[in-house]
Amino acid sequence: MKNINHIQVTVAIIEKDGKILIAKRGKDDPLKNKWEFPGGKLEAD
Repeated sequence: MKNINHIQVTVAIIEKDGKILIAKRGKDDPLKNKWEFPGGKLEAD
């Protein structure tokens, strides 16, 4: 069986006045022009 590494992630869905905060990935990103919610890997400390 293959070892599976798990990572913890976090996400923020921020809504104000009926609008939701969302970000578009940059032009150098492999998934450029795709949309994402802000967030990322949790770092120690």
